[in-house]
Amino acid sequence: MIAIRRGAELDKIRACGRANEIVHNAVKDAVQVGVSTSELDEIAARAMHDLGATSSIRDVYDFPGAICVSVNAEVGHGVPGPYVLREGDVVKVDISLELDGFHTDSARTYCVGAVPRAAEATGLIDSAWRALQAGIDQAVHGRRCSDISAAIAAEVRGAGYTILRHAFGHGIGEQLHESPSIANFGPPNMGPRLRAGMVLAIEPVVAIRSKRALRRGPWTDVTELGDLSAHVEDTIIVGEGAAEIVTRQATKEDVDAARCRLPGTDCWLRPFVSSDAAKLVEMAAAEMDPILIEAWGRRVREDELFGGADGTVTVVETEDGEIVGFYSVTEKADVLHVNTIVIDNRYQGRGIGQGVMHKLRQAVAKHPRLRNLELCVQTNNSRAIRFYERLGLEHVGSPYANTYLMRWVIRDRVAE
Repeated sequence: MIAIRRGAELDKIRACGRANEIVHNAVKDAVQVGVSTSELDEIAARAMHDLGATSSIRDVYDFPGAICVSVNAEVGHGVPGPYVLREGDVVKVDISLELDGFHTDSARTYCVGAVPRAAEATGLIDSAWRALQAGIDQAVHGRRCSDISAAIAAEVRGAGYTILRHAFGHGIGEQLHESPSIANFGPPNMGPRLRAGMVLAIEPVVAIRSKRALRRGPWTDVTELGDLSAHVEDTIIVGEGAAEIVTRQATKEDVDAARCRLPGTDCWLRPFVSSDAAKLVEMAAAEMDPILIEAWGRRVREDELFGGADGTVTVVETEDGEIVGFYSVTEKADVLHVNTIVIDNRYQGRGIGQGVMHKLRQAVAKHPRLRNLELCVQTNNSRAIRFYERLGLEHVGSPYANTYLMRWVIRDRVAE
């Protein structure tokens, strides 16, 4: 059975993915001439400890290291040890870790210094990355597992390299290896159907010429012809549209680049990052729990706040970076559904809510498919109801007890 993850489970996977990325970045900075593979392992182990994470491969399989470090012809499961990196080495770093009950898995391949066979090595690595992205592009709700496989194989063959057939991608979540297995070769349109909320580790392993790997020692695989190999991997969440790559999340530079002012206010908008989750849940509970307990008899739920796997969350903050609110939306057919808008009570009445709604209205009006915007509001939340009515939203139904569905029908296109 293939697990479908929602809400809090996905948020834990995102947090684990971010931790995985942080460990990779720590190791990447140390991949230099003169550094031993055991030193890379120690760096990774310290980073995991600082994050409160543990090594999945060590804990699950009793692997003799926190990470796998494979050099040159070594394909995977390289055991960290005394080997000292040299100019020209091609190094594969595979990190699987567990955080708060969930696992993520990712791999990167690096060239050390000026690789003598630079064109050969960089071409191979570039091909592996393109193959990984081709596979990820197929990880969409409704397609099949082998669509990922076929896309990877086509990219690698087209570049003139070979797939090492011993390596498979896999499902991942509460276990390091879950169903389904995902080959890096084969025809499309076969195998299990992909569903939004599935979590997969996709990992092409590519060689210059070899098609098979041979076992050398108790753990390590090597290419049969002794040629170079490359291994790249990411953990992703299948969505209705593009998959979410949880082991390559937004960096601070990415977030800063996407930051923009909320018109009519002194606040700014930026993308959500996993470290925001606890703060946003706390803020929402303070603002929403009294209303929800009266209307629905329960407190706020995280999956409702963020819209689950298909939700897009935007953070509202001050010039100095203090978080003062957030909103989340989900596209449903021709409707942009607002899951949540929360503004810290200290900042209410400053036009932030109106600015957010205006921005959402413009987003719908400029979208080629969307035609209206809607949201649900509890019938006892009279302040919010009056606010939305003043903006022109109309009552169109009551989908739940003590709840209004309100809609903004946007007939005219608005210019940017």
